[in-house]
Amino acid sequence: MWRFYARLDMAQIISLLDRRRLSLGNEEYGRKMSIGADWGKVRLGVCFGVNSDLDGSIAGAEMVMGLSEGTDLMYKNVACRDFIGWHFGTAVGTATWTRNAAALEYYSFGNPDGYFISRVSGVTASTTSGGTGNLVSAAPAAYVMGAYLDIIKNSATSITLNFRRQTAATVTTLDLFLRAMEDETNYAGVGASTPTATIAYAGNSAWNSVDIAWNRDYPSTMEIAYIYVLRYQ
Repeated sequence: MWRFYARLDMAQIISLLDRRRLSLGNEEYGRKMSIGADWGKVRLGVCFGVNSDLDGSIAGAEMVMGLSEGTDLMYKNVACRDFIGWHFGTAVGTATWTRNAAALEYYSFGNPDGYFISRVSGVTASTTSGGTGNLVSAAPAAYVMGAYLDIIKNSATSITLNFRRQTAATVTTLDLFLRAMEDETNYAGVGASTPTATIAYAGNSAWNSVDIAWNRDYPSTMEIAYIYVLRYQ
């Protein structure tokens, strides 16, 4: 279910998936935003976890979150038209997601956590992010964790990206998730806007759709509790 909210000060929440969880098994989720490509800065927030029957790590896993132009030629398509976002783990391809036994089990990726990437006409470019501490819930039935990506259009060819993530395995309630979406600084449990990068972009910058992709099927599916897009300008 998608909802629409309005704020009078700085932003508008564009869309929300709630109540029923979205489950991805070697699939890609795309949804056009009501604002289209008419924005200067947006924040994409995803609250999710990986539900796996595997006791140990998940080898060969790949996840991306970002924006694409339309929903027909998205990230996983070899002819991907335009995509910009965050690639968990390696710059391209798959990585091993290491399962950590704890009161709240989670997956981690080592160093670096991931990369800012762009794809234009099926060609992938990447920018190293660096940083550590990016965590993903390994028990989404019990709790989910949030990740946040800021995309800022400096010009048609210059894009600044900030990635924020939870730095501790803590339960992310809807209230805390919304606070992180609306606050341009931080709140407890969410890292600062590092890593950050400004990249040159060769596409047409007409990103108008949310794009989330996961490459593993049963027994390792992804469960998404919330998706928000917030426009700052």
